This record gives sequence, structure tokens and C-alpha cells, in this order.
Amino acid sequence: MFIGTVVIPVIGISQNLDDTTPPITTLSFDPEMPDGNNDWYISNVTVTLNATDDSSGVNITYYKINEGDWEIYENPFLLNTSNYYTIQYYSVDIAGNVEDAKTASCKVDVVPPVTTYHIDQGGGYYICSLSATDDMSGVFATYFSIDWGTWQTYHGEFFVTSDSPHIMRFYSVDNAGNVEETKQVIIHPHNDTFPPTIHLTVEKVFFNRWKFIAEAYDTISGMDRVEFYVDNQLLGNISGPGPLYVWNWVCPDSNSHSVQAIAYDCAGNSASSNIIDIIFSISKSHNYELYFNQLFLKSLKRFFYMPLLLILEEKELNL
Repeated sequence: MFIGTVVIPVIGISQNLDDTTPPITTLSFDPEMPDGNNDWYISNVTVTLNATDDSSGVNITYYKINEGDWEIYENPFLLNTSNYYTIQYYSVDIAGNVEDAKTASCKVDVVPPVTTYHIDQGGGYYICSLSATDDMSGVFATYFSIDWGTWQTYHGEFFVTSDSPHIMRFYSVDNAGNVEETKQVIIHPHNDTFPPTIHLTVEKVFFNRWKFIAEAYDTISGMDRVEFYVDNQLLGNISGPGPLYVWNWVCPDSNSHSVQAIAYDCAGNSASSNIIDIIFSISKSHNYELYFNQLFLKSLKRFFYMPLLLILEEKELNL
């Protein structure tokens, strides 16, 4: 680089006294212009630097993002997180001329807002409220619809009757133009916060086959499903209004197991059944079953092997 009229040699830099003009670096964004609202980018931005020098040629280009360190530019880089970006950059030519640092900026918001809801019960109606947050560009508006009706702009809590179920849909848009995916919640009559009732019984079908019968009721929002667990592992799932849910299970071993069922109503409330322990014990009935199985297998062997033995004896006699 130059200090007054003295040239200090640097690796990769020549002492070209005829070149006193620094290089020129340009910066470009892709997309070229913000693709969101209010000068926001709502997609990833690719940054490309291009340096030219008409005399000795470009030696190196530097850049840094926000308060980061200076880095050597080699390839286009990506801005793929929501942030306010300030990019500084400059180049040095082979003669050692240093370009004045330039600055470019852009703002990126690639995350949509998040909307939550809250429902309280009034006298014969529900009080519904929505709340939206956005950590980058901020919330522009929130919209809602009841029972597939027209979309309305949310300005504050609203009311729906509690005489029947309702479907509430809602979403928000931020100031950059990101649109949240539409959410949906079913508002049940009577504001059902009570869990269903469930009782589990078991019947032994065969030595290792069992039938579990769950009897589940919910008189407010109605039953949705019953899940069956063996040793705390979900193995069965039966949906429907009930009240009887029958699940057949084949035990893979002769170990003891614990079985339990969990009932879910249409409002999302759940209740666990009583726990039933399956204990295998060697009893007379068990011995009778084993004896019968062994006798049956021996009969099968004789049925299949006797004709084969007769054929072999006949061949030996012919020989």
C-alpha cells in the first residue's frame, strides 16, 4: 500500500508506479429488489461482489457483515436469517492501491408471525381473543373466520354463541409480507374441560391371545378415540364415538405385562383407565394346553410322514 510517495512491498502486490488509481468494487443483491413489503426481503438474499481495476488488476476483495470480522471474498454468500444487515466491502489492486470501504444495507425477514388464541366462557356465549407476535418486522394484521364465513380483521375480543360447536380459523401477516399458515380450532359447546370416563376389562382368548375391552364415555363433547398401552408403549389406537372399544393383542412372550388404556374426548381432554397386569403362571389348564398342542403336532407328523415311509419301504422291497 502507499504511504505518501513510498511504496511498501506486500506479498502479491507489485511496485507499479504508473497505477495510482484504486480498484472499483460493486455489490449486487439477488433478488435485485426487496420482494416483500416496506423494503423487506422475505426470501434468502444472495450477495455478489465484483471488483475491477483497469491498470494493475485486482489483488483481493474484503467484506464484513454487521459487526463481524473482515473476510476475504471468494464466492457469493447468502443472507438466510432474519436481520438488519450492513455489509462493508473494498478491494486492493496489485499495485497496492486500497479502495475506500463502501457500505450497503438490507433487511431480511423470512419468518412469519405466530398467533395464539384464548377462549373464555360467558353466559350463553364464548369470549374469543387472539394475540400475534413477530420478532422482526412486527405484526401488520390478524384475520379470523367463524364457521367458514368471510375473513374479518381482528381488532379485539369477539363473541360466539355456545349453543353448538363452532370452527374458528385465524392467521396473521407481518409488516414484511410473510403470511402465517392458517390455524383452526373447534370451539365445543359448554366449554368442555372435563375428562371422559373409562374402565378397562380383559378376556383371555387363548394361551397368548387377549381381548381388552375399554368402556369410555363423554357426555359433553363426545368421545374421539381410545389408545391402548402395553408396558407404557402405545400399541393400539381405536377411533370412534364408543362407548365400547375392543382391542385384540397377541403376547409375543411368556413374560408379565401391564396394560392400560387412555380415552380422549373431542375437546382434547384425556383420562387413564385402571391398569391390568397380565401374569403368566404354570397351571393345570396351562399344562393341558401344552399337552394338547404337543399331541396335535405329533398327529400332524404321523399324518404327513406315514405315507412317505410306506413309499420308501415299497421301493426297498422292489430292490
